[in-house]
Amino acid sequence: MLPKQYTVAQVAEYFHRDEQTIRRWITDGRFPHAYKVSDGWFILEVDVKRLVKQLQAQAAGEMPPLSKEKTGVRSSRKGFVEGWK
Repeated sequence: MLPKQYTVAQVAEYFHRDEQTIRRWITDGRFPHAYKVSDGWFILEVDVKRLVKQLQAQAAGEMPPLSKEKTGVRSSRKGFVEGWK
């Protein structure tokens, strides 16, 4: 059985966010299994469920807020270069 997948528009509607926000979340690594086909991104259900659980735990105070440091995305080129030294 193939995994369920969603478009950026569907995920944006689910999370009540703009489509650009969802695309940024893809590049930030919040949807690690997302993939692009021609002109559109697809996000697997497993990634959506994982993010929902993380957000619920964050709201309950069980974990710190999500940040770029947690996803491994470097915020600047300088940080990228220094990471290789």
